[in-house]
Amino acid sequence: MDRRVIADTSGIIAFLDKDDEYHLSAANVIKNYSFYIPVTVLPEVDYLATKYLGERVSRAFLQDLSDGYFKYISIDVQDIIKATAIMEKYKDLPGTSNFCNDRRGINSPPHSPSPLKRTSAMRP
Repeated sequence: MDRRVIADTSGIIAFLDKDDEYHLSAANVIKNYSFYIPVTVLPEVDYLATKYLGERVSRAFLQDLSDGYFKYISIDVQDIIKATAIMEKYKDLPGTSNFCNDRRGINSPPHSPSPLKRTSAMRP
């Protein structure tokens, strides 16, 4: 079974920062899942990685992405059109913007605690 996960900024930073308390969990996810990175998180990852981990770490991550170690999810106009239609249809429900996942066959994971979803602040 092909196991897929969509990365968020905090999970990528945890993976890049060997001192992060969730580094091993993030590395385990990357090792065992097809890891998809949306275009929308790249600016934030680049900024945080450069600021807190150094330009070399940020550049290495972007090089790995461009070399195909991770899968890249772009967003095009058709995604935006579909998103607005879904948002209109389900306007009374929160969280209806997983429009890119459907087109790529990526299912949302079951709701369970994830070490990659955290709100702790970055340390300098």
